[in-house]
Amino acid sequence: MSVRRRIAGAAAVEFALILPVFLMMMYSMVVYAYIFILQESMTFAAQASAEATVKVSPVQADYEAALVSVAKSTATQVLGYLPLDQQNRVLGESAEKVTVTPDTVNGTVQVQLTFDFAGLFPVLSLPLVGDVPPMPATLTASAVAGI
Repeated sequence: MSVRRRIAGAAAVEFALILPVFLMMMYSMVVYAYIFILQESMTFAAQASAEATVKVSPVQADYEAALVSVAKSTATQVLGYLPLDQQNRVLGESAEKVTVTPDTVNGTVQVQLTFDFAGLFPVLSLPLVGDVPPMPATLTASAVAGI
């Protein structure tokens, strides 16, 4: 067997060993980038929703219901760019998953968003390694604003 043929065979073996690791790293990078974008979007949506409640007049009838309505509609608008199935994971069908907690005694409102992450991306279960990439079960974002 010639030296050139052995070198080519060694390169093929090295490629076969490195390619799966490289592909797992690339897949993990894409998944974690999407997780980061979702987390930042949810944090912004919670912050914008809490800030939007400042516009609600405290003298109007059903003040707390108006706070909740404004916060939920703002979260829906901010996260409107997400695909519908992902909007439903974080907002629900009619924003029922957006948690708005007005505290009129202390003059604050808290908005909390939770994204159910299970099943969004496929996960590889490898022996001795575990799940690749490991992902959180949920993402949570919350914000508090003075009203």
